[in-house]
Amino acid sequence: MLKNVVLVGPQLLRPFTVKIAHKSCTFSSAAALGNVGFQHRTPSQYQRPVPSLCSHVSSRRASLLSCVEKYRVQNRHQSQSAAQTPAEGIQKHISALDTRRPLRKRAVREDKDGEDEKVPKREEWEVTAYATAEDYDMDVLADALEKQGLYKLSAMPEDMHDTLHVSANYPVGTESREIYFFSEGTVVFWNIPQLEQMAVRKFLRHIETSSNMAYDDELVDKEAESMQYTYIMGMSKLGNGKIFLNNDGPSQLDKYAFSNSMALSVKLGIWEASLDRYVDSIKWVTEAMRAGQKISISRREVLRKTGELFALRHLINLSSDLLDTPDFYWDRENLEAIYNKMGIHLNISRRTRVMNEKLNHCCELADLLKAHLNDVHHVRLEWLIIFLIAVEVAFEIERWLLK
Repeated sequence: MLKNVVLVGPQLLRPFTVKIAHKSCTFSSAAALGNVGFQHRTPSQYQRPVPSLCSHVSSRRASLLSCVEKYRVQNRHQSQSAAQTPAEGIQKHISALDTRRPLRKRAVREDKDGEDEKVPKREEWEVTAYATAEDYDMDVLADALEKQGLYKLSAMPEDMHDTLHVSANYPVGTESREIYFFSEGTVVFWNIPQLEQMAVRKFLRHIETSSNMAYDDELVDKEAESMQYTYIMGMSKLGNGKIFLNNDGPSQLDKYAFSNSMALSVKLGIWEASLDRYVDSIKWVTEAMRAGQKISISRREVLRKTGELFALRHLINLSSDLLDTPDFYWDRENLEAIYNKMGIHLNISRRTRVMNEKLNHCCELADLLKAHLNDVHHVRLEWLIIFLIAVEVAFEIERWLLK
């Protein structure tokens, strides 16, 4: 309520403040009163306003009281409407599986170490990574590349048995064109034009069989990763969302470290898309449970869904390097730093953790379905036993009556 609002003569140049209950509202009337001020006073401290302004202040005081009353009525209506909102409406369209991963899997982070590379304008090229199949047969791929004759295989360390590195036989420009093939079904192009990338992907389709499960082209393009790279003086590094390669010596292994992280990222993107499709396929179960409807699903279907979950979990946690650094970087600290920095840039650890959390939730739902089907099966068996007992009792009664 409004308490003891008066005009104070010595404070004519301040904005006035009105206290309503526990709230405080400040108003300014510089145009009408020349910044006349109001201040809270007790009855004993009451001072009469300036006589020349009494009539004008009275009208302004009346308008102020009307504004205050409107403010109180508006707050009362808002509180009542909030209290009358049904709680069940909040949860009406919320499902535990309505979660989607962000479209952008990485964000450019400003790196102070790379600011000195902004000043001189350097020529830049593009590196692009794709995941085209579940895996590659590296021996078949190497033979096919040699027969094609467009690329030559490069000698790699012995502990890189799961990777093929090739360079173009016919150079175009000053920068070489190189490709890294990884056994988990990923390929990374360094300075390869778009038309040549499409040709290589078409070539890979011929060596991909049903055993390694080629991915759909639309999905492959959607989950691709692309970055810019250039050369600098000094050690190779990642900065400002770009790859900086050492210009002093061979950069083959540095490119491999960058390519390894990018290949892992696009492969994880394919698995994320698979999990999203799985979540969409079982979303109706949570909706039916929330609505109290009957769940019509067979035990065989539940077993198949559970198998899909464990197969995906096996790929992520056991058959990939998402949870650990490959042994190749054990005695190569500079390459390990590049690999880890690239993994942080692509948010690989965070995305893996989110996927495992989603998989855990889906496994809990699958266990719930299996428990529900087991309960239904047990109830059927109990009713069958009751029916058989009733038949036996009927026969006994009939035999007793005949005697």
